[in-house]
Amino acid sequence: MISGVATYIDPVCGMTVEQGAGVTLHWQGRDLRFCEIACRDTFRSDPARWVEPLGHVHALGREMDR
Repeated sequence: MISGVATYIDPVCGMTVEQGAGVTLHWQGRDLRFCEIACRDTFRSDPARWVEPLGHVHALGREMDR
């Protein structure tokens, strides 16, 4: 966590996004966080590109430091 705030990784660009900041997309039962609308729209246009072979999204809604 940065300054006591949960942080997440944008699955498209890899940028750190603090909880409550950026843009959220509900996808397959999970809330994903993106740094901006462009990253959300990029993910939304081709989710399969951002999903790893085992069906996990890169840092999908996970806090960086648990």
